[in-house]
Amino acid sequence: MSGADGATKDAPISNYECVRGPRELTRDEVEMARTEDGDAATQPFFAIKREDGYVGHDIGSNSPSPKIRVLYVTADGRRSFTRMHDAEEVEDGDADHAFVGGFPAVLQRTEGAGFQTARKSIAGFRDLVEELHQVDP
Repeated sequence: MSGADGATKDAPISNYECVRGPRELTRDEVEMARTEDGDAATQPFFAIKREDGYVGHDIGSNSPSPKIRVLYVTADGRRSFTRMHDAEEVEDGDADHAFVGGFPAVLQRTEGAGFQTARKSIAGFRDLVEELHQVDP
């Protein structure tokens, strides 16, 4: 699945290297992010975790491209997926990255989208949605 707003594919990327994380998003990060509007045919997926990393080499360049991978889950924590967003290094060579153009804290997807979450992770994911987004499952 291809994404918009500076995102790449949701599928695993073989040449991705994590340099920081995963870690929970902060309340400030969520409040500053944008939200996609939904309708009766969609359900919201909430951003709860991120990890900073690099993907391969840009075409014609010898430097890897900074990315931030974000974990999105449903309010009940039962379905989830990751999405890669464009990023920039905060300082040259630093593991901290900043989103380029921001990121969506809430994405809308059709019913049944995403993947089933591992049973042991559901309660923790649900708690993070409630804490970060102030949403009851």
